[in-house]
Amino acid sequence: MHKTYAGPPLENGKTSIFGNHSPGIDYFINNGIFTKESKILDYDAGKYGRNTKYLKTKGFNATPVDKFNYNNQFCVLPETFINRKYFDVSFTSYVLNVVPEYIEDEILNKMESLSGKQYHITRGNDLIKSLDVSQHTKNFTYRWILKNVSDLDYEMSMFKKGKASRKCLLKLARFGFATTRGFQRLVTLEDKGFKLISFNNYKIYI
Repeated sequence: MHKTYAGPPLENGKTSIFGNHSPGIDYFINNGIFTKESKILDYDAGKYGRNTKYLKTKGFNATPVDKFNYNNQFCVLPETFINRKYFDVSFTSYVLNVVPEYIEDEILNKMESLSGKQYHITRGNDLIKSLDVSQHTKNFTYRWILKNVSDLDYEMSMFKKGKASRKCLLKLARFGFATTRGFQRLVTLEDKGFKLISFNNYKIYI
């Protein structure tokens, strides 16, 4: 079992993405996971609600909620909106990778209580590539939080020397780290009943 960061949440609200929808959304549409008859919950949608906006242009019944970033301008609703509602499917997009694993568990449990099925899109190989670039350029935009994790001393020493292998980078990414915009972590949901169906620059769990 790999170690993960277990300190306080470090998300600071700057990771909400504006612009085009997540590419993983098209997978859900093209494979019939989202249907026009489904009531879809976009959980922790971000303050711009970009994925829900895209789904609505395609004729889907989607609702965006966010505990911290609700925004009337973009019709993103507060989490209290869903207290008495139930959805056919729910999803997150680039949410789980910005919270510690114990917060991830809280989100999974909450979504299970709100919908019949849940799906997740997270960062993938791009996260490891970013670390690799950082170690070679000495660009410590990644403000490491690896404290008192003795079994990662070797990985950290190799990273600081610019010599961390992909295996080292993978361990560091799974643990998690702080950046100038918040927190990032490579998510692994395989041992929690989810199937990984894509691992490129993003991961899709169904």
